[in-house]
Amino acid sequence: MIEGMRAKATRERVIQRLYEMALARANDAVKLAYCQEPTEDEIRRLDLGAVAEFRRSNLGSVEIRFIDRVKALQALAGMLEGEGCEAEEFFRAMVQAEEEA
Repeated sequence: MIEGMRAKATRERVIQRLYEMALARANDAVKLAYCQEPTEDEIRRLDLGAVAEFRRSNLGSVEIRFIDRVKALQALAGMLEGEGCEAEEFFRAMVQAEEEA
């Protein structure tokens, strides 16, 4: 029984994270690119959920790679496939939470 609960909790976390990745915004990644020497605290406060990779060269150039939202949505749809009402309720709750934020 505990193993089943862990599997469900892990699955729910994966679904939550995929949803967050699919809807993540790039604003804070651009903000980070313009910061010359950000502190750890400043970086922690940024929403970098859309960032797959961030590089800053010694010369100051910045390269940002973002996650593929379409792939995140496809993975999310694959995980929710066949769940019927649970999936609909999940999406409604997520959309409502997004609207309230």
